[in-house]
Amino acid sequence: TALYTVNWYLNGTLMGTGNSFEATIAGIYDVEFIKLTPDVGANCNYKNTTVEIKQSSTAVADVLLSDYFEDSTLASVIDLNGYGTYIYQVDQTAYQNSNVFYNLPSGDHVMYIKDIKNNCGVTKIPFRIINYPKFFTPNGDNYNDTWNIFDLSFKPNSKISIFDRFGKLIKQIATGGAGWDGLYNGKELPATDYWFVLDYDIKGEPKQLKGHFAMKR
Repeated sequence: TALYTVNWYLNGTLMGTGNSFEATIAGIYDVEFIKLTPDVGANCNYKNTTVEIKQSSTAVADVLLSDYFEDSTLASVIDLNGYGTYIYQVDQTAYQNSNVFYNLPSGDHVMYIKDIKNNCGVTKIPFRIINYPKFFTPNGDNYNDTWNIFDLSFKPNSKISIFDRFGKLIKQIATGGAGWDGLYNGKELPATDYWFVLDYDIKGEPKQLKGHFAMKR
């Protein structure tokens, strides 16, 4: 830097001066080297050159999800901005050209958006599919022993009322708790279908869902 400086031209217009330059416009730049002190150092040949700057970035996007508790769940990429050619992946599935993923299980996921044109990296967008378990197995094996809508644990005050097939109230639980263990007054209830009413909210708007699930022993 003590011996030379650099001029950066785009279409004949001087865009910057110095040994480093941060381009904000794509194009082919003419790079001119200027020796500062002709009598100092070796008499090198500073050969002018060109460099192509391509417009590029990682993807900026959002994920559109199906409504809570839909039977056919999906996630799709929307509001995509960037200068690349992108492929898409959810969790550890194979990358695909389509930006829509169907029949995703409930729970937390990550959408990956990869640039294959300019190799500008991968954008990661976490998202959550909200659904409820269709059955549980309170058999004491510490796996699936209680029933709750665990996907709504981030709304811990949502209330679930559980009924038997005759409409008798069995249990009321909150989505932030451990869930129902299949007992009523300390006694095991039979393995059959049970119904529930969920009261929750989306962005402050009250919602209610009615459904059923199975107990298997």
